[in-house]
Amino acid sequence: MTNTHQPPSSNAPNTISLNCDQVVGHADHWSCFTNNIADDVPNWLQSHIDTATLPTPLKTTNATPSHILLSGNQPIHVNQVIEIDSNRSPKRLINAFPCVNSPYGQWVTIEGIYKCNNQIEAILRLKTDDNTVLYVFDQYYAINAHNYEKNHRYLINLSAFAYSVSLSNRSETIVVDEPEAIRYHRAFNDILTKNNNVAPKDLEAQIAAWQPSENDLPLEPIEINVGHMCAYLFGETIGQQDEAWCQGQIIGKQTTSFNGVDFVLLDVVILRESLDNPVVIRLAVNADNIDAAIQVNDYIQANIWLQGTIFMENQKKAVTNYKAF
Repeated sequence: MTNTHQPPSSNAPNTISLNCDQVVGHADHWSCFTNNIADDVPNWLQSHIDTATLPTPLKTTNATPSHILLSGNQPIHVNQVIEIDSNRSPKRLINAFPCVNSPYGQWVTIEGIYKCNNQIEAILRLKTDDNTVLYVFDQYYAINAHNYEKNHRYLINLSAFAYSVSLSNRSETIVVDEPEAIRYHRAFNDILTKNNNVAPKDLEAQIAAWQPSENDLPLEPIEINVGHMCAYLFGETIGQQDEAWCQGQIIGKQTTSFNGVDFVLLDVVILRESLDNPVVIRLAVNADNIDAAIQVNDYIQANIWLQGTIFMENQKKAVTNYKAF
């Protein structure tokens, strides 16, 4: 299909064009809901049209759109990209995928957009204010594709579907005994302590210049409790970087349902590079794929599909001291 999009901004982030074979479909994502995708999903899409919302893009335009995006306000909902004609009447369904709404966000810049030119979806490479790199599937790419600008800060809300969730092994530890690694960890902790647990902007430079006191020599090996740490690893395959692994601490838990399918919603800290502003996501997992004994404060591991949503309504908060969560 040829899309009648408005031309991209001359200040747009770098776009990395993918072979469409590199882009996975949404079958694995719908499998979080049902084993009968062919029958259940079309029925769900039809049933959600009457309650769908039309989200507002970051910028308005007078150009005639080639498609519209139907979304929803429920904790778990579907996004449907629908081709329309010149009279704005629907012609056909282009794409549909499940989404999780999240109240948790981060200020980021968009470093890159990974997409197949024949599709209206994309993965965004993001950098947070503390230089953490995240890859997310863009829930609103269909309406914001040509609105993004490089070096511009956006508030993006972060969510995910988990294929399964398991408790972390709290007794799992590793011993760091390589001298340079020991030095790095000692320097990192010392610098954070002196800065009230807030990473300075020149953290790496300070680590490079750090020297231990004579009383601390020789530097002893460090034992790290792996089961008590927060970690995020994005997918290594190009076009699938949004398929990630994470370990984090649960700070909130509730339940919800989608068309009779029960889900557990977990609010999880997945990164604490900035102790003042950790990365928190709202994670949805089918109730059949999680141990009911898992509770708030537990550390969990999960394979996830990480999503991001840039709401136009949130961007006005950029001029305030608004905290992302």
